[in-house]
Amino acid sequence: MLAFRAKGNPKVQVPVNTEGTIEMKRAGVLFAVLLPVVLAVPLRAQSQPDFKFTKIDLELLHQADQLDEYFARNGMVFEDEATQKYVESVGVSVLPAGDPPEHVTWKFRVLRDPFPNAFALPNGSVYIHTGLLSLMRSEAQLAGVLGHEETHVLNRHPYLEYRSTRKKMVAINIFAMAGGMAGGYGYGTPSLVIAGISSVAPALLAASVFGYSRELEREADMRGLAAMEKDGYDPQEMVTTFRLLERSEGPDSGPGIYSDHPRLEARIQYLTEEIKKDPPTLSSPLVGAGKYSDATGAAFRHDIGLQIRAVRPRHAVAIALHLTDKYPTSEHYMLLGEAYRALGGRPQDLSDDKLSAERKEARKHLSKMTPEEYEKTLLTTPEGKAAWEENRKQAEDSYREAIRLDASNAKAHRGLGFILDGENKASEAAAEFRSYLSLAPTAWDRAEIQKRLDALEPRPGAD
Repeated sequence: MLAFRAKGNPKVQVPVNTEGTIEMKRAGVLFAVLLPVVLAVPLRAQSQPDFKFTKIDLELLHQADQLDEYFARNGMVFEDEATQKYVESVGVSVLPAGDPPEHVTWKFRVLRDPFPNAFALPNGSVYIHTGLLSLMRSEAQLAGVLGHEETHVLNRHPYLEYRSTRKKMVAINIFAMAGGMAGGYGYGTPSLVIAGISSVAPALLAASVFGYSRELEREADMRGLAAMEKDGYDPQEMVTTFRLLERSEGPDSGPGIYSDHPRLEARIQYLTEEIKKDPPTLSSPLVGAGKYSDATGAAFRHDIGLQIRAVRPRHAVAIALHLTDKYPTSEHYMLLGEAYRALGGRPQDLSDDKLSAERKEARKHLSKMTPEEYEKTLLTTPEGKAAWEENRKQAEDSYREAIRLDASNAKAHRGLGFILDGENKASEAAAEFRSYLSLAPTAWDRAEIQKRLDALEPRPGAD
């Protein structure tokens, strides 16, 4: 019999820290690599009852604790109370009954990173990136991810994997790999999370990059699926999560297991077979799309800027379109304008083959030029010019709608000013820049905008 905690089970004791957030200790390694296989895995609080800590294990645990502190100290945790409480509540809901294993204190956190990922550390800390939160669309999808990561902690996967692989690795290779991962593959903003792991806990990075064995991943996938079903969630939403992950953008899909599409397809296949074999018993399993959108809106908004800086503008557009569809506010239309403007000379939609070709082309050019230079080259081709014309129009329409909804939206005036400036509409652009400076007198880029404004409307008597 599989023992699972029902929601609100009083037997589950979850320590709370001084900030009122649930503490957990990390189970190491990016959201697992191979979806469920037909094997059923007992859902118990700890499937390694005879696990004995060695000196090596305690060293790994210490690195996990240090990494927790590093993330918090360096402002990498997304500190939005509503988002934090929501992720915690879903994570706790799919925990098994009983006390946590030794040296585990559950804690759920959101990290400010645009790459779609999630990982757990051996001390029980479970982290999910804003990039994955903004990619998903339902509470059921979140429950599947968190249930999967919890299994790595419960079943001691980080320790088992590290014990089996540490002797096969040469330290210099770990650090070389860490440097490459932290560099973001030479494209956009590097993953600060990967950089942090590489500098503070390289052993955990190695496990994250190489992934767990297929057997351990099956355990995590199957328990995550069973956890969803036991809590009333629609298991099909786990399949949807992996389908969303298949189309990732950039020269590489980002650090972690999500860049390996063949394995994602295998996960989808295995999971689909398992669901067909044992379909949900509830007539209307929980999806929770509306609740998810309401609770994660702040993370979505924040991630748009992160996606733009990481040169993943199509993701930024998709997030902003979701927000304007659900909540057509001035702020959301302004963010949509920013996302379209960031697309530059890229087509809005590409087939998988063309997207792959675009990634390869970007990698080639960015090994020789800066991102800014690369953006300019996109506008020199007929295709790039046509794409920019479409993106520019969408950006302008979005900014104007944001201003229509709220004329005091300073950032919308700023974005529209840049669009009009690019169209050589000097007087109109100057008017928008003046509005921006008036509405945001302490803006961080005030000097830059003032300089552009002076160029658009030289003062009388100026040379």
